Amino acid sequence: MFGLIAATALLAATGVLADPGDATGPLAARTAVLAAADAPSPPDAAGPLRVFTDCPSCDASNLDYLRTHVTFVDHVRDPAVADVHLFLTSQTNGAGGNEITMTFIGRGRFAGLDDTLRFTERASDTDDASRHAAARTMALGLTRYAAHTTAAPRLSIGYEAEAAGPAPHGPDHWHDWVFNTYASAYLSGESLTRSLSVKFYQSAGQIRAAHKFGVKVGGSYQEDRYTLSDGSHLRSIARNPTASMRYVWSLGEHWSTMVQGTAAASTYDNVKLEYGGGPALECDLFRYSESTRRQLRLDYTTDVRHMRYFEETIYDQTQEFLSSQALAVTLESAEVWGTSGLALQAQHYFRDIRQNHLKASGSVSLRLAEGLSLDLGASGERVRDQLSLPRASATDQEILLQRRELATEYQYSLSVGVSYTFGSIYNNVVNPRFGTKS
Repeated sequence: MFGLIAATALLAATGVLADPGDATGPLAARTAVLAAADAPSPPDAAGPLRVFTDCPSCDASNLDYLRTHVTFVDHVRDPAVADVHLFLTSQTNGAGGNEITMTFIGRGRFAGLDDTLRFTERASDTDDASRHAAARTMALGLTRYAAHTTAAPRLSIGYEAEAAGPAPHGPDHWHDWVFNTYASAYLSGESLTRSLSVKFYQSAGQIRAAHKFGVKVGGSYQEDRYTLSDGSHLRSIARNPTASMRYVWSLGEHWSTMVQGTAAASTYDNVKLEYGGGPALECDLFRYSESTRRQLRLDYTTDVRHMRYFEETIYDQTQEFLSSQALAVTLESAEVWGTSGLALQAQHYFRDIRQNHLKASGSVSLRLAEGLSLDLGASGERVRDQLSLPRASATDQEILLQRRELATEYQYSLSVGVSYTFGSIYNNVVNPRFGTKS
């Protein structure tokens, strides 16, 4: 399985599985495309525009919104029968929102007619505002194609002019700083069990083209209580406070450098307190401006930290200084044929190269044929760096409740999924009655 995943990912990296070229077009903020129902329709052998919307990160409700608000096209289930393949990707921006990229790829009679439009979702936007912007941008991008179909006589384009000209962009009193606070609590129980989970974090960051800075503090608390068959009670607690900071410098379209620092504690990992950090260097063999579609990153990281443990470790330590280095290769690709990812990482401690950790993971989601898709995932790790393991053996309760790290030489996971859909090619109607889509 690793071989198939790696081969597919490398084909994407070398351009063997590449998308058609993009041509960036402007997005008018107040342009609306409307389909008028009462205009006559001249005969046209080409027929209505067929559109396949490809959005790996969209949920069903977002796709339903697009289908019910962009009505001058036929929405189809399979890209093989589409006139336009609409590919949506997103990337987080500095203000905590998202930049959405819509790539319109012409197929069949529109082959070679491609375009790209973008719009920005603010962090404060409601779901309805984001969906409205997506539908408006989608309609705007499809107009050039629909103009050559039977829908053309029933299309009209409107523009809302500014009464006194464009408003000037006011000063940003926050200077690109964004702050975010999150807190949650979850309580559940029944006659013999009770569970409490609390999470909190506070983050602050500034993202600009030349650099980005971020700091985050938070933690989690998990408590479980059980009443056993003999009437006794069992209480299990896990705590995990964390703090982190990083500063990244942009060095052009392919290079970046970073310094980072962390502090944390974990009852699961037998870590009473750890703190440290170090520099890092990254090279993206593709351009960073292409990151929504493809990335091939090489990352080198060094780290020095001090460790204090709750219990004496298997190496007879209650505290120690550790220094390490790590090299990672990450490939991510999102194309019209599917998505793929491959990650390789190697890390070791300087004091003993035998204390190391190797990890490989990959995933592929392929659209094999009409209505047929295949999802594959796999990961494997060789573990030789469990330096914080307590010398004392774990109790049965700690093992069953997963409250303590256990000694292991490897970890692995495998996943496979197949989906096949057949029938009508059209996907225009949305019927939400009784909460189902079919």
